[in-house]
Amino acid sequence: MLNEAKLTCQALDREYEPELCRLISAALIEMRTRGVMIQGDFTYSVSVPEGEDLPEVSSWTCTITDDWIRTAVLTYVKAKAPWTEGGDKLMDAYEQMLDKIMHTTGYHRGWEAEDDG
Repeated sequence: MLNEAKLTCQALDREYEPELCRLISAALIEMRTRGVMIQGDFTYSVSVPEGEDLPEVSSWTCTITDDWIRTAVLTYVKAKAPWTEGGDKLMDAYEQMLDKIMHTTGYHRGWEAEDDG
């Protein structure tokens, strides 16, 4: 999903990877806290290479395969990326997607939904 986020946000340089990973994780946390059932997970590790000042993503994995969930996450990431123009419109689009997901059988388990990842 990180590679998709890089393309979606037109942020192909490695220096953007930690921010994109953080936003992907934030989107998944928000969706789960709102009761959306997500099968799979996204994990990443960040480290600061010796002699460097900026962190970089040293590894990441994604086992989320649902296209609807992935699209919602990528919309959230693009909306929240600091270099994105029109983030408010994208956030509105994310909220509309999330509303539809939450009202679709098989995606929403209520406010107390447990993590399925």
